[in-house]
Amino acid sequence: MGTRRGWLGAAVALVVVGCGPREPAELEGGPDPVAPSEAPDLGQAELAATTTTRTLTAYADTMADATQPDTGFPSAQTLYADASPRRQPYLRFSLSGVDGVITSAKLRVYVVDGSKDGPAVYGVRPDWSVSSLTWNKAPAVLTRKLADVGAVSAGTWVEYDVSSWVKANFYDYAFTLVSTTSDGTGIEANDAPGSNNPRLVLTVQDCPGPETVVVSPSFDTWVSQAEPTRRNADSQALTSDGDPESEAYLSFDVATGGRTLTGARLRFFATGGTGNAPAVHATTNWSGGDFDWTGRPAVDATPLADKGSASSDTWVEYDVRAAITGDGRYGFALRPQSTDGMTVTSSEGAALHRPQLVLSYTASTCAYRGLSRVGGTVAGARHVSAGGEERVASTAAAADGGWVALGSYVSNGSANPPSFGGGPLPGIQGFAVTRYREDGSVAWSVGHAGQFLPAELAVAPTGQVLVAGRYYGAPDLGTGPLPQAAGARLFVARLTPDGMTEWVRTFASTDGSGQPGMLETTGLTTDPGGAPIVAGRFSGEVDFGGGPLRSDGSGSQGALALYLVKFAADGSHAWSRTFAASDALPQLEVAADSAGSLYLSGSAPGGTELAPSGSGPTPFVARLTAEGERVWTRAWAGANGATVAVVPYGGDVFFSGTFTGAFTFAGTTYTQVPTDYSGSPDDLFLGRLTGEGTDVWLRHVGSPHGDSAHGLTVTRTGTVVLWAQTSGPVSFGGGTLRGGPLYAGYSTGGTHRWSRHLPLPALPTALTTGELLLGATLQDTTRVDGVSYSPFAWHGTSVTSDAFFLRLRP
Repeated sequence: MGTRRGWLGAAVALVVVGCGPREPAELEGGPDPVAPSEAPDLGQAELAATTTTRTLTAYADTMADATQPDTGFPSAQTLYADASPRRQPYLRFSLSGVDGVITSAKLRVYVVDGSKDGPAVYGVRPDWSVSSLTWNKAPAVLTRKLADVGAVSAGTWVEYDVSSWVKANFYDYAFTLVSTTSDGTGIEANDAPGSNNPRLVLTVQDCPGPETVVVSPSFDTWVSQAEPTRRNADSQALTSDGDPESEAYLSFDVATGGRTLTGARLRFFATGGTGNAPAVHATTNWSGGDFDWTGRPAVDATPLADKGSASSDTWVEYDVRAAITGDGRYGFALRPQSTDGMTVTSSEGAALHRPQLVLSYTASTCAYRGLSRVGGTVAGARHVSAGGEERVASTAAAADGGWVALGSYVSNGSANPPSFGGGPLPGIQGFAVTRYREDGSVAWSVGHAGQFLPAELAVAPTGQVLVAGRYYGAPDLGTGPLPQAAGARLFVARLTPDGMTEWVRTFASTDGSGQPGMLETTGLTTDPGGAPIVAGRFSGEVDFGGGPLRSDGSGSQGALALYLVKFAADGSHAWSRTFAASDALPQLEVAADSAGSLYLSGSAPGGTELAPSGSGPTPFVARLTAEGERVWTRAWAGANGATVAVVPYGGDVFFSGTFTGAFTFAGTTYTQVPTDYSGSPDDLFLGRLTGEGTDVWLRHVGSPHGDSAHGLTVTRTGTVVLWAQTSGPVSFGGGTLRGGPLYAGYSTGGTHRWSRHLPLPALPTALTTGELLLGATLQDTTRVDGVSYSPFAWHGTSVTSDAFFLRLRP
């Protein structure tokens, strides 16, 4: 049975929110302005100033011998590279503790038995163990020859330049040495008594993260021509309107501490939206004191910044960097542009929504790129440090600026119960749904004990919470024990807005002999009335309530097929259908717009319904009616890969994906960047279609190292945010960034706004306040923008995993 907890503890200063089917009120209109470009690569002077050297010793090494094909040599003190007999050393290094961009990598080995022709070095898969590696179980070679040497002498170090391959600092890298002569080479191993073990010498460019400071107003007020002697310094809201004529004024005290200012954004929380927001002007003769309409300060005639429309209950930002020249007091005026005025929270209003002047001291580095120096920076964090193992699976936005989180948990005993912030959760393991308020405090948290694999979460416009995943056994979600099966069963549940279970539906697939088949969910959304639409993959036969569906009748290339099913708001079957799948683990993502139309993304075999053109696994985006009938499909023939996300916004469709090969979009051909080693690392793409499926724009991000898209969202204020993973340095349009988890923000017209490295892989969720939420699992000490976060540890040593939520400015 589930338990329900409420926590009315102290408000947390920083918040995060998830996504739902809600569409934003506005779409940026007109062409994007031409943005000044940043340097695509870091200059040599910058490299010289921020470069360090790291030397890593091999944490695993061994040898394989063709004459003893099933024998391992885990304790060998000398490793031989020889052509007769055929012998090869294997070396592995962990780069997970290296922070920065790797600009050079040199493999160094100490020779104890020389040769007239030393071995060449190749890269191999790192997933091997010294206890099991043999000639017959040797890892696959991943690269062409990376480097070679001539004669080598005993008692000397030999160095190989492997910089062309070693780029990512979150991977293990492994190497083998291959000789072409019977005059083999022996190198010293880790187990030798000396200290000359194999090592990898890295030159690393440091990557400081963004540095921002939030300044609160020293004074704010608004004045009206209709009441010329009235003063409003104590008002909880500021108004700027053309009828009656009203203006808002704010002053801020700036102290840079000698640092170089790189950006400044004035931020307001709009409580009353407008189709034409006021412009911001600098004041010219105001010391910061109170006044009325007749005594209001003079302002510069030319505005510092202007805006178009602004939605209610969202943050509105103005770039005011041009006005701030150093330390001092700065005044700003919000002057109306129309009779459709805007109301914002004042410094006397709600604490979370008070005006802010966000100052950035961020330099352009390999961890952050962005012209404003503010977009993509941290606005707040919520770290739930509890004694259990808590993992965040998904997040979704709530209408009031809060969010809902879905996660799994495992107990570490009664002294260290698991929690997502709402009190101890039941049982040894289970899943939890937690509703967070905008300030990060917990409104309610529901835990259900049992063996669950929670996967997907959505919040309906009507407030109900939808959850999908799998379970084993016969757990109870509050409506009685669920049906038990030999394997895992799929469940779809709907909760009330306060977390109580309304209904649960469960399903299982079977193969031809009656044995359990695969049935998993990969996507979940909701229509405007709160009815769930579930997407996923299956094998065999499954019945969602509308009759059996079979994977072998879908036209798939393998044993799996894709499914899409819609339930009514009461959980009854509305319709279900299948599509052809193209590979071993196909994905199907689904999203809905405010009218109930559905949008699909994924990969489909060429020549099938979702990919009428192309061959092999072809990325596509499709639009369906609310009844599941196809309206149009855009499949990119020539590309092998998949679209991983699709987001309807403002009548258009945004998507991201991963590909190899080449394809054409809007008349331009995009070709995968060639790799510098064997294999086929992916490139990624981000694009926009009209609601009718017509090409608008596409951005291609690629490097020789491999780059993949993982998620996408669009903020309510029109920032298109991409989540990606890269294996080496790459540019998203603002300049080179280090490899790893990366996030990039673009305008709806495709212009780069910001991009950054963040060591927290998580699907970005658009908050209703216009900001972003990353709901992640904190497993190690992680440093974000100068602040370190560490997961809970028993007695300071046994580290657990914690729920962690990060809010970013758009």
